[in-house]
Amino acid sequence: MFTGNTTVTEFIILGFPGLNPKYDGLVASVLFFLYLIIFGGNLFILVFVCCERSLHKPTYFIFCHLAMNDLLFGTVALPKMISRYWLDDRIIPFSACFTQMYFVHSLGAIHSIILLIMALDRFIAICIPLRYPALITTKTVSIMCVLSWGLTFLSMSGVLAHALTLSYCASNVIMQCYCDFISIASLGCGQDEVKFVKSIAVGYAMFSLLLPLAFIIFSYISIIIVAVLKLARTREGRYKALSTCTPQIFITCLYYLPRCFVYLSNYVGFSFGIDFRISLVLLYSLCPAAVNPIIYCLKTKDIKDNMVKRLKKTRIVTEFIILGFPGLNPKYDGLVAAILFVLYLVIVGGNLFILVFVCCERSLHKPTYFIFCHLAMNDLLFGTVTLPKMISRYWLDDRIIPFSACFTQMYFVHSLGAIHSIILLIMALDRFIAICIPLRYPALITTKTVSIICVFSWGLTFLRMSGVLAHALTLSYCASNVIMQCYCDHISITNLGCGQDEVKFVRSVALGNAMFSLLLPLAFIIFSYISIIIVAVLKLARTREGRYKALSTCTPQIFITCLYYLPRCFVYLANFAGFSFGIDFRISLVLLYSLCPAAVNPIIYCLKTKDIKDKVMKRLKKNQIAVSVKRPS
Repeated sequence: MFTGNTTVTEFIILGFPGLNPKYDGLVASVLFFLYLIIFGGNLFILVFVCCERSLHKPTYFIFCHLAMNDLLFGTVALPKMISRYWLDDRIIPFSACFTQMYFVHSLGAIHSIILLIMALDRFIAICIPLRYPALITTKTVSIMCVLSWGLTFLSMSGVLAHALTLSYCASNVIMQCYCDFISIASLGCGQDEVKFVKSIAVGYAMFSLLLPLAFIIFSYISIIIVAVLKLARTREGRYKALSTCTPQIFITCLYYLPRCFVYLSNYVGFSFGIDFRISLVLLYSLCPAAVNPIIYCLKTKDIKDNMVKRLKKTRIVTEFIILGFPGLNPKYDGLVAAILFVLYLVIVGGNLFILVFVCCERSLHKPTYFIFCHLAMNDLLFGTVTLPKMISRYWLDDRIIPFSACFTQMYFVHSLGAIHSIILLIMALDRFIAICIPLRYPALITTKTVSIICVFSWGLTFLRMSGVLAHALTLSYCASNVIMQCYCDHISITNLGCGQDEVKFVRSVALGNAMFSLLLPLAFIIFSYISIIIVAVLKLARTREGRYKALSTCTPQIFITCLYYLPRCFVYLANFAGFSFGIDFRISLVLLYSLCPAAVNPIIYCLKTKDIKDKVMKRLKKNQIAVSVKRPS
């Protein structure tokens, strides 16, 4: 693939060269907030259109493809930009930079084609409306969109391969906030080769942008002419025809105008400062992804009307009653409350100890123990969200929980459960790299990378679960308000919804989300630990001590994973096999896999993690010596 000697193994992302470093935190915060808007807004569009059957029309499926494109573009570009300014992480490996460049330009080209499909949809709907039902169907839209994704990714692989033919043997500083083709190709050696590669890439870019733009301009001019001439006698008809195009025209202008301004300025010889140029690139790359969902909701009548309709659904229920264990004799309420209170003290005390101890012990400031801290924080929050209300239920017979408080508890219960699963995945990844590819461990697993992964796992999961919460709120709650559980969870709440079909649909979507949150991490966790065992047995077969050390470092994580997943899998498999439980037994199982890991995890860390155990013993011995010295003779 390479035609010359490439000595560059990594690139340095410079970002804004003229920016004072004291503003790095502000820039990182703005970018992180922008990413949350892009992720949350576009995910909302995808979930809302998917869940609202009345929106299952070709136009809204095109919106979904655009939302998916924007969501992926933000995820490809922004995390590295945020880490650049948040953690001063300027380094990006050679392969990672080219991968980012490939997806950045692929998704940019797909965005342009999707805008073309949107314009085609409106053109046929207004200019030849009688042919619209035959020409624009869900099937035709799906085929066009899938082909646009597939063919663009294939064609961009040629551009990527072309860029890889250059030799990179001099500067490795990228004058941009992310890896793009011009910034990378400009660093190639050999002026003629670089010029040839860049000219082909520019030609491809012009084809990807100007051909769709030409048809988009033609289609909207045609629509305006039709609206003015053919519908001239009906003001309402003109308004309706033009208003249906307003969101698409705004999106198109937001995407193309800054690009055209940059290209025309270059053509007439008008030059910008580097910081201003980078700002313009970010404007036309990221702003459409953030603004598009707002445009859909505010300017698209069907989406806006359906949202209002969902929010105005009647809800007679204003509070719920938490039943707890239905078969429990009331004389045991005090005992249950005492057990739950002790359990809460164990969860708070143990996980708080882990957080404080790792924070104070500098020798434990390593990626593995920072992951432990995120798990401890998750367990601490989960216990605090669930147990106080459960204790008051049995201690004070406080069964009432307000509508909003119940949904808030449900949101955090499922969010923290999903985050727990992702953190277990990160722990498995940490051990997999440490044992299977140990030479790459210091480069791949650092405090920065672990912090970024964990922060994003928290942020994105909370955003994703807000969609599940919003979906549950679309149901009408107008009958029973008795929750057959010790706390508010999704199944117990949605079972109380009115409308069998709607409840079934909401529960099926939530189940799919739960399976994604649990089974995807579990699949990698199983793969990683099987790989570790194979490596420990085969590669380290000659050294018994090496095998023991490799396996012993995974023991805590394997135990935690089994404690979290095995009861869950047992419940799901039992349901699948048609085996039914009593309500009290089912509630006991749910509490087992929800609360026991939070209580047991700190004990596992201290007893099975050698570094923590040694440091605890060392601290205790120091305290004993200090006490004996102070004691009078």
